Amino acid sequence: MKSRVVSRSGRPHASSRKRTKALRLVAIAALLPVLAACGGSSGSSEPGATPEITVVNGITSFEFLAADMAEQLGTWDKVGLKVDYIKGSGGGGQVTSTLTAGQADLGLHGGGAAALSITKGQPGKIIAVTANSFSGMVCVVNKDSDIHSFADLKGKTMGISSAGSLTDLVSQLIAKKHGWKLGSEFKQAKIGDLSQLTAALEKGVVDIICWSAEPAETLAEKGKGRILGHAGEVVGPNIYEAIIATNDAIKNKPEAIKKYLQGYFSVVKYMKNHPDETTKALMEQQSLSKSVAKKVYDGEMGNQSLDGTATAEQLKGVATDVAILSGASEPAADVFWDSQFVPVSTS
Repeated sequence: MKSRVVSRSGRPHASSRKRTKALRLVAIAALLPVLAACGGSSGSSEPGATPEITVVNGITSFEFLAADMAEQLGTWDKVGLKVDYIKGSGGGGQVTSTLTAGQADLGLHGGGAAALSITKGQPGKIIAVTANSFSGMVCVVNKDSDIHSFADLKGKTMGISSAGSLTDLVSQLIAKKHGWKLGSEFKQAKIGDLSQLTAALEKGVVDIICWSAEPAETLAEKGKGRILGHAGEVVGPNIYEAIIATNDAIKNKPEAIKKYLQGYFSVVKYMKNHPDETTKALMEQQSLSKSVAKKVYDGEMGNQSLDGTATAEQLKGVATDVAILSGASEPAADVFWDSQFVPVSTS
């Protein structure tokens, strides 16, 4: 991020101000030919300037580890891009609010949640897929539970973070797949964030929670839970995680977007070819044990997109997500998806 140094010197006398003004005019006149020869100022809107882009991420997970590793590897300098990275823990809600407020150009977001936000009026489009399927969302039950398959969940309660979240979507799809009435034959409990969901599972308030692989594997390793399976088993073809761009960025910063995607997916390929370095980075990012980090890498690396593209089946799945979460009809794919930036070439 840029920083500015503000002078704290005292205000000069009137005679000094006159001399200073004259000197400034002379200096500006002398600089004009130089600025013209250089093509203008160094602002991002001027020809020849380094493109700039602001990216917001509200979660910490393997699916977006490439964004963190890109900074460590000096990727943005290599592709010629200035990136202001806003990292938080507010989840998809933080991403949506930051983009809607015009404080960022790109957001790292869940596919279905992003599409839902767009259909509700957020000005933007999904421009690239980062994680292809919901295999990245792992479901955990209590270690002593009598639940051994998703079919055993009839009459049980799933903890979700909030209405309209990916956890809400998964709970609804579990009920839909098995023909259960949501609310009676399969129940939801709106609990909150991961720590609250974990506590609810351990206390028996809920029977199952679904989240990213890192906490699920950690719960299993500590003997506080048992992995039932992954959400991809009930969701089907879909987009788990994605990159969303504002309409303003798509219109006014297409070159910056292309450079960001080029850098991002080059790091994904680096991750694929360097498992030890990536596992170490994951351990440091989330304070994971080596065994958990390795399990996450082995289980999730193959789910990462290498070029950002989406299939017709995936887009259909996202449209279905929106219909389920909103109660409205399925939107056309071009309402939430813009394919002009993919496939991304990193060669």
